[in-house]
Amino acid sequence: MEKLDLKDKKILYELDINSRQSFRSIGRKVGLSKDVVASRVKRLIEEGVIFNFFTYIDLSKLGYITIRYYFVLQYATPEIKNKIIEELVKNKYSMFVNTSEGQIDLSAYFGVKNIYEFQKEWEKFYRKYRDYFAKTVFSIWCYENYFTYFNLLDENASKRTDKDKIMKYGGGPKIQVDGLDIKILKLLAPNSRISTIEIAQELGVTTATIKARIKNLEKKGVIKGYKIDIVFTKLNLKFYKVDIDLKDYSYINKINDYIIDNPNVKSHYVSLGDAADLEYEINLKDIDQLHQIMSDLSTRFPESIKNYRYHSSVLRHKHSYLPGDL
Repeated sequence: MEKLDLKDKKILYELDINSRQSFRSIGRKVGLSKDVVASRVKRLIEEGVIFNFFTYIDLSKLGYITIRYYFVLQYATPEIKNKIIEELVKNKYSMFVNTSEGQIDLSAYFGVKNIYEFQKEWEKFYRKYRDYFAKTVFSIWCYENYFTYFNLLDENASKRTDKDKIMKYGGGPKIQVDGLDIKILKLLAPNSRISTIEIAQELGVTTATIKARIKNLEKKGVIKGYKIDIVFTKLNLKFYKVDIDLKDYSYINKINDYIIDNPNVKSHYVSLGDAADLEYEINLKDIDQLHQIMSDLSTRFPESIKNYRYHSSVLRHKHSYLPGDL
């Protein structure tokens, strides 16, 4: 792959802030014509740097809770593992199913409205495969603080300087939506760059109606933002999910403030359940860099951290931005 220059990185950064904005708008910000921006974006897609443009939809506003499971396997042959993955992928509630390396083998996220119906489905799954799980970690995902890819612009930055560019996802009251809103969300979720004209034609309504509906969904917080999914291995970086257990819980806010200053941190999760006291997604060059961050953290906050765990997603089996029953 051709090495990315600063203009490529600026384009990726702008797309991460708002992947729905026009190439003309991006061009004005990065000092290129819209045609050059379009050409560069096409190349980044072809080279596998850009995985997708997507719309971040707050499912809690639609009455969903997000359930997450981590699995550590035992006695599972490759055939059994593939069957487990297949079952998770075809589950109508599942949105994300990933194979991981590290201290977790599989992870799965589910969007659920009726917990009782989900429990029935889950019991069937457990009856088949429970013996192959050495450990399962269950949690209810509550909300997320989502940061921009600031490290794209300055690989040597030691501190985040754009804390205002944070997207908060999750929480708040349920919002009433109708059938047309849902149809719009289904088209926008996997493709944030779909035009209002295309949506209008697909749904048989006017572009003015689509524009008004999207604006209203943004205003009510159902649509939280338009993002980009970058394949960081193409940039010689690796994604890590890091879970931290605290010895002294009173330090949680101070430790979190310190960690999110790191420009490599992509998101900070808050959940209920067995996952961890603090959870982060972070992009780093290698595992040694992660261990160094944790060593520095322990030095700065002695006797406050009990332990930490990590895993890295290596294969996406399902990547859906909405539950199947929406």
